[in-house]
Amino acid sequence: MFLSRLKIQDKFEKAIFAFDRKGTLFFTSGFQRLFANSANDLMYKNYLNIFAAEYTNTIKKELKKLTDKNKTTHLTIKLNNDSKTKCILTLSILFYETGKHIGYIGELELDKDEQKKCIEKAESSYKEFLDNIPIGIYRTTIDGKLIFANKQLLKIFNYANKYDIKDVAETFVDKDYRKQKLKQWIEQGEYSDEFQIKTSDNRIVYVRDAGHLVTENGKPMYFDGALEDITEKKVLEKKLKESNTSKNKFFSILSHDLKGAFGQFIGATDLILDEINNFDKEQIENIIQLLNEQANRSYKLLENLLDWSKSQEGILKFQPEPINLSALIKEIVEYYNQAAKKKSINLYSELKDSLIVYADKYMLSTVLRNLISNAVKFTPKGGSVVISACELIDTENYRNKVLEISVKDTGVGIEKERIEHLFNMEGNYSTKGTGGEIGTGLGLILCKEFVEKHGGKIWVESETGKGSTFKFTIP
Repeated sequence: MFLSRLKIQDKFEKAIFAFDRKGTLFFTSGFQRLFANSANDLMYKNYLNIFAAEYTNTIKKELKKLTDKNKTTHLTIKLNNDSKTKCILTLSILFYETGKHIGYIGELELDKDEQKKCIEKAESSYKEFLDNIPIGIYRTTIDGKLIFANKQLLKIFNYANKYDIKDVAETFVDKDYRKQKLKQWIEQGEYSDEFQIKTSDNRIVYVRDAGHLVTENGKPMYFDGALEDITEKKVLEKKLKESNTSKNKFFSILSHDLKGAFGQFIGATDLILDEINNFDKEQIENIIQLLNEQANRSYKLLENLLDWSKSQEGILKFQPEPINLSALIKEIVEYYNQAAKKKSINLYSELKDSLIVYADKYMLSTVLRNLISNAVKFTPKGGSVVISACELIDTENYRNKVLEISVKDTGVGIEKERIEHLFNMEGNYSTKGTGGEIGTGLGLILCKEFVEKHGGKIWVESETGKGSTFKFTIP
């Protein structure tokens, strides 16, 4: 019965305790919080174990004065716990319904100084906890004023303190986004969205924002939420998507080009088998020449495919060294001169002798071969292809200089809608040249990858019917 009456007090979560006339102690969960781990050792022990020893006699004297059930006594004492907490003790006598004296009941309340310390400690611990969470935590008003922000939120926005963020709506890349979503957030009472924000240093960051509406007396007052930087996740998703697109496109290009190559090869050999006895020497030579050209194109396709796959797997190592660019271009020009002469194309280099660059010879050679080969391929009879180079100031770092290499032709030019897809898998199919030449479809993609390995850029300036100029830089 004694314990059941005490349990009624337990629901109030106060530091309530009681002890019978023998001094045996009983207490509530609220009392346990004051003594933490040592509380269990006190249960059923003498009540005087609660208090610091210097208060024992004072408490005994006060208990003797408690004879009236309506009388209470108040003392300021210290507890016998690790922190020697200072409390206000209220004691009163406890009677059974029949009027029999069965014990005493007490209540412990922290004094004002202790309460202030506890509140400050709790607030400090809570703030430290929020600051250590790897997600931005915030509270805003309905109209977007920032009331609370933990360290991670400020880190995401790259601000020193919350007062630097005047209006959260201004941080949205889409300035109307919050305004358009506000009604929905209020009606639903919670939200979860992904969007872009702009940081103090003008970086664009993808975030996931989830929170809920806080109301007071039914009136919308605040939004409490958590903001997570998901930029890396978005970049990874984009790369995976591009990777899948590239793989699909890769197989599409491969099947398209190999089908064309083998189609012509099979067609030519079928013709030989069917008409071998009707061909003269000149016709046989022409067919053999056709087969030889097709074999060379197929070899170039496989060569480009091998380079591309090595680049994707990281097998092809970037090994820069001093290179005589003039000599390298001269060698490539000589290699393509025969194809140029067949179309009466004037192929030449304007580079001065002994121009030295620091680059990966294999990659640079691959870039130049593809650009020069394409220029010859898309230039009609009687045209010209010119290779030149000039030194420029790096616009991103004015202390550095870059070499800009150009391959200019007087060919058919490129439509505007195709230019943006020239250097990626999307929309990149090989196109027949002015003499019916067939390309691999991968050349310019390789060029872009190899130029970027050097820290350079590649682009094209072109107008339909007026030729093209492919340019790239080497730092």
